[in-house]
Amino acid sequence: MSMKDDYIDQLQAQLDQWESQLKQLRAEAEKQEAAMKAEYEKQIEELRQQQQTAQEQLEELQKAGEDAWKDMQKQAEQHWEQLGKAMRDTLNQFKG
Repeated sequence: MSMKDDYIDQLQAQLDQWESQLKQLRAEAEKQEAAMKAEYEKQIEELRQQQQTAQEQLEELQKAGEDAWKDMQKQAEQHWEQLGKAMRDTLNQFKG
């Protein structure tokens, strides 16, 4: 397996984990009163949009040649880092 394949597998595993966390957040939002539910749903939708962008980047990486994907890697890592922080922040807010 190439470095590219390993990297893509890692990103896909992270996306899968975030999807699972989003499902948990959606379930938690359903238990909230109307005002809180609306806020939760807004934050979940923002995360879902960021996750969709990450999925699109992953697909671009998968299509990229061996040399091109290395150039794309830095941008993907920045987006992944931002999405990861947003997920952690939202999870912590829901717990708090």
